[in-house]
Amino acid sequence: FRRVLFRSKLPHDDDAERHILGVVFVDASRFAEIASLEPRDFYNSRHRSVYLAMHELAERGEEINPMTVRQICADDISVMEMVGWATGLPLEYPVEPSINILRDKRVKRDAIAKAHRIIQNAQDDIKSGDEILTEAVNNFQDIKSVVDHRPTVSLSEAFDSSIERWDKMLSGGIVAIETGIPKLDEQLTGGGFEKGMFHVIGARPGAGKSSLGLDISAHNAFQSKVCVFFTLELSRDVLMDRLLAPLAGVERRRISPKYMTEDIKHRLVRTREVVERYPLYINAKAKTANDMRIALKQVARDNSGVVDLVIVDFLQRMSGKGSRYESTTQNATELAELASEFNCAVIGLSQFSRESTKRDEGRPTLTDFRDSGAIEELGRTIFGMWVGGDVQKGRNVHIVCLKQGEGRAEWDETLFFDTRYVTFGPRQDLTK
Repeated sequence: FRRVLFRSKLPHDDDAERHILGVVFVDASRFAEIASLEPRDFYNSRHRSVYLAMHELAERGEEINPMTVRQICADDISVMEMVGWATGLPLEYPVEPSINILRDKRVKRDAIAKAHRIIQNAQDDIKSGDEILTEAVNNFQDIKSVVDHRPTVSLSEAFDSSIERWDKMLSGGIVAIETGIPKLDEQLTGGGFEKGMFHVIGARPGAGKSSLGLDISAHNAFQSKVCVFFTLELSRDVLMDRLLAPLAGVERRRISPKYMTEDIKHRLVRTREVVERYPLYINAKAKTANDMRIALKQVARDNSGVVDLVIVDFLQRMSGKGSRYESTTQNATELAELASEFNCAVIGLSQFSRESTKRDEGRPTLTDFRDSGAIEELGRTIFGMWVGGDVQKGRNVHIVCLKQGEGRAEWDETLFFDTRYVTFGPRQDLTK
């Protein structure tokens, strides 16, 4: 592989490189049109040297022409050769197509180099397979960020994109992610959580945030939306028991060695016929945003590139570096990037600081997130939960909208939490 890699010329286009530089020699004022290129976009080292010389002259505010470039160019390139690049080029020669060619060739060269490094690491047999795969994903994600980069666009171009998005709204191609609780969805802008954005549900332990996250996942999966629940707190088995209890009409406490019967097992097994048809995925292994990215790519491949909803339970359990504040901020930032990358709603469940328990009502505020990173800045929609009093067959749980990107905030509702079936939603017995 090494012999083949270095014997063959890597992807490049000498003509496109010369045309871009020649345009500047025709009209030096057009250097601004190519200034966003990186030196490594030029494969030919001579062309790269000329481009660097142009940059230096532009920074000095000096004239750019073959003579001035020749004086500071690192490579031995004659004035006549550079004049030849400009010869025959029309004054209004478009550079954008040539710029796109250079960037496309550079992406291919980067991909080849990174693939070679991955193969070399695997052949060296020093790193573990998981380490090599993680490094591969990170490396190719870096390349993808270059491809996905969009330059500044005009209002006309932005309008075209907006019209396309509005058409999708009309056709049902863009939908909000509902909570499944009507009195919450009615007050959320668009009728639910916006896709492509990061949202937060915060509470103290025991308030029911995991149950609410699971209810939201199940509600959307049952509408054929692709949902992924990352659990960093509860085991997969506990999560399955919580999910299936209300669907099987079995009280959660009875799914235990003490109370298990053949009838209970039969009712639980019967739910499989229904739930396995729906695209709800559970992951109890991912600890970092990158782990989650790898898992989401697999889910997307299995579902025609679609992921609609991601729940992370909970943010403070994710692995990270630095202080708790720094780690949570970094993780929340990366989850926001995942929401944009996969065009899905990402809901991060988060724990409040203890300050919320010192107030009489326990009603949360945005300041309760202060010890949990810059969540209050990153969240598009932020809910806070706190426990009310016990009622028959359950308890009241209060929820307040602390922030809504484009809508009214500081509204609150009281939800009934059924402690028997551990759910906020109506019990749906699928066994009948």
